[in-house]
Amino acid sequence: MNAGPATPESPLSDLTRVLWQQRRHLERLHYLLKVQELILAGGDQTLLQHAVNDVQLLVTTIGEIEAGRRELTAEIGISMGLDADASLEDLVNRAPEPYEQILAEHRDAFLVLVADITTVSLNGREQLQRGLNLTRELTSFVLGDAGDGGYDRSGSTVHGSAERGLIDRSL
Repeated sequence: MNAGPATPESPLSDLTRVLWQQRRHLERLHYLLKVQELILAGGDQTLLQHAVNDVQLLVTTIGEIEAGRRELTAEIGISMGLDADASLEDLVNRAPEPYEQILAEHRDAFLVLVADITTVSLNGREQLQRGLNLTRELTSFVLGDAGDGGYDRSGSTVHGSAERGLIDRSL
């Protein structure tokens, strides 16, 4: 079956399909980051590694889709008299209906998704940092290494010493 000649709106139609694909992948990324956050809170290292791998694979896929989206956006931008690096906002302002509305909806959804993903990512980083700090403190306490060992009654930092550890390394 012959699809017929390309219309000027074909690239916009292609772009909307790519944007839907990106949105679905970003929604999945948001979900996987929330799962990763829950696993971090539960402390299961095995599951955490699986979650990290899933996120990494999805981020790679999103990067590949993004590269195609940039090429398509550049093509459309140039055809509309814009720069090759035209933003989605630029396309919204130049696109004919119904694409103006469709692109605006994608733009708005992306803004929400990116904000949500950023929040979850920052929470995950904070959880990892707290876990790392706790591990360092525990290791320092157990081994009696020099370093921050806690605080005394006045609030001053108490530094660790080799004699203070739970493990006698002089044996």
